[in-house]
Amino acid sequence: MYLDKNTVRGYLVYSFKKVQETNWIKNDMILYDFIYENPDALHGLLSFLRTQADQIHRIIYATQDDSFHHILLDPRNGTDTMFVLLAHEVNVEGAGIMYRVINTGRLFKLLKTHDFNGQ
Repeated sequence: MYLDKNTVRGYLVYSFKKVQETNWIKNDMILYDFIYENPDALHGLLSFLRTQADQIHRIIYATQDDSFHHILLDPRNGTDTMFVLLAHEVNVEGAGIMYRVINTGRLFKLLKTHDFNGQ
C-alpha cells in the first residue's frame, strides 16, 4: 500500500507461487491488482517491487495496459526467446473474443432448453 499523508494513493494485491516444487526458496510474485492514483504512488509501488528482487524469481502481471512495459528497465519475460534481428519476447498476449448476436430472438429460441449451470 502506498500512503500519502495517511491517504491510500495506491496498492498491490499479490501472492507467491513456487517456481519449482523442490525449491522452497525460488518463487514468482503474482500481481492480481496494481492500482495507483498518481506518478508518486506508481513510483512507490515499483520501489517496493524492486526491493523484492532478492526474494523472487519473476513478477507476473496480467495487464491490459499496452504501454506498461515502457516503465520497466528490462521488460524481457525470462524466456530468452528472440525474434528477427534483436527483438526479445517481452510478454505473452491473448485477446478475448466477444461474439456478436445479430438475431437475439433466434438465439433465445435455439437456447431455450439449454441449462446454463442452473442460472
